[in-house]
Amino acid sequence: MRLFVLSFIFLIGFNCLQAQVVEDDMIPNASFGIHLNGHHNFQLNSVSQGYIQSQGISLSIYDYDQYPIGIDFILFRGFHSSVDFLYGFNIIRAFINNDRYRLKGGIGLNRFAVNDYKREYEVVGGKIEDQFPDSIKPYLELEWQFTPLISLRAATGYRLSNGNFGTVTEIVDRYPNGEPKRVNVSNDFRWYGSGWEFGIGIDIQLY
Repeated sequence: MRLFVLSFIFLIGFNCLQAQVVEDDMIPNASFGIHLNGHHNFQLNSVSQGYIQSQGISLSIYDYDQYPIGIDFILFRGFHSSVDFLYGFNIIRAFINNDRYRLKGGIGLNRFAVNDYKREYEVVGGKIEDQFPDSIKPYLELEWQFTPLISLRAATGYRLSNGNFGTVTEIVDRYPNGEPKRVNVSNDFRWYGSGWEFGIGIDIQLY
């Protein structure tokens, strides 16, 4: 359901942008970005850490001279050893746009892929965590057009994640070797803060 909602929002945003581009018979700009982010008070599932970093790439589609809306497709690695990567997209609104600077606000609709998460089915009271927690990140970004083809970006925002924190309430049946065959789980789906993020990046215009 969460993935359906995120996909629906994405399709609406993308189709609106695409319709605007087709209507004016023009191709939007595209740029490739490299990013370094710092995360303060990072939390994901049961993992909590004071400061960590992540590195990522982005593909940006926009035409701020015509329309104030853009989209970034992102892929990040790093974070914590329990995280394989984060992927998704950002929907962006440019508030100030001139030849040298852009001030933008956006919201990231992202998903973590986790390689180390709790699956404690063996005992009553065992904890069950999500392998693919969803997250959203409202943020502000300042972009400086350093040259006609290269720009520098600085951003800050706060990430919220969600997940199902389950607890095994009963082991109904076991296999002959003692492994749980069927269990009852009490589910607790909730949003929680994943910490502040501060990032810098460089963009190279492709088109």
